[in-house]
Amino acid sequence: GYSDSRETGALTASDAGTRAVRLDSGAAPAETPADATTETPADEGLTIRFAPVSSSKIVALAAGSGATVVAADAAGKVFAICADGKVLWSTPTGNGTNENSQAVAGAGVVAYAGDRSLAVFNAATGAKLWEMARGKGNSGLFGRRPAFTDSLLIMSSDAGIAAYDAKTGSVAADFSIAGGSDMSPCCSGGVLYIASKSGVFQAIDPASMTGKASVQTGAVQPVASAPAVSGKRAVFADRRGLVTAIALDSMTVAWQAKLDPAKNVEIFSDPVVAADSVCLTGKNVLYVLSVTDGAPRFAPLQGITTQPCSAKGYLWCGAGTTLKQIAPVSGKAVAEFPLAAAASGRPAFDGKVLYVPLANGSVGMMNLEKM
Repeated sequence: GYSDSRETGALTASDAGTRAVRLDSGAAPAETPADATTETPADEGLTIRFAPVSSSKIVALAAGSGATVVAADAAGKVFAICADGKVLWSTPTGNGTNENSQAVAGAGVVAYAGDRSLAVFNAATGAKLWEMARGKGNSGLFGRRPAFTDSLLIMSSDAGIAAYDAKTGSVAADFSIAGGSDMSPCCSGGVLYIASKSGVFQAIDPASMTGKASVQTGAVQPVASAPAVSGKRAVFADRRGLVTAIALDSMTVAWQAKLDPAKNVEIFSDPVVAADSVCLTGKNVLYVLSVTDGAPRFAPLQGITTQPCSAKGYLWCGAGTTLKQIAPVSGKAVAEFPLAAAASGRPAFDGKVLYVPLANGSVGMMNLEKM
């Protein structure tokens, strides 16, 4: 790296100028200028490539089946993307403008719950398999999304949760929840987990749709997000930024902690559990708590504009037009990678490639196999 350097360049509207900054302890940032291409070299041989996907902002990405990820844009359209950035298929969902709904993949299908309908597509071809109208009490307008277990698609509503055959849409079973739930369900280890609007955390057998256990928590109206399960702990956050950890072996509240004791922090996304830490972004601040007792790992990090993704032992977060690689225990920014546009949602990792949704409708891709 250089302690002092200067560069100039002329770009046209179609060019993407990029460079990578590696942050090493005690050293000045090392900068590697790149020509007007779609690749950004980094010190360890990592590169970001950018591929156009949509004419609208990419709102959310999710790892799919095989070597694909699925994307949803601001117009309510769904895409399947492979690791080289090629769009395998795309299709409108018949829903309106999308602010926070994401497409999800499982059981051989891709499902999207919007403001008007739950639309389900063949994961390989994008052909529509079935569609179900949704109303005020069961839509995905505020981010509710399906989960999968075996061949079933599970969706929450103001009445509880319902299980459908993922391929046909036929109703398999349902489970009533007093007051309903605004959350998305989570399926882990053959058990469904969800919290009600009044904060009752439920464990449900998806095969019989019967309750296994429940516990009252102090959570108030958790919205959109799904619980995260790691080992014998389940963690979720409510709309005011109260994080709750459940000891699943005893079905008791292990701890509860506010992200910011001085104010509410709205949370509408899943927590990430990585390196025994619970990680969440709210109001452009990254909070990381100990999964053991809820104590902060380090001071909150300002300027983080997306929820984190865990990959290869690090947290990967958008910070405006920069992708940050952060150590989850110390909070140290290990590396920064310039993006072609502002990051517009949580990155997704398929086990090999990290995908970053961007506000200009493209997706950034970084192969992490060399790490």
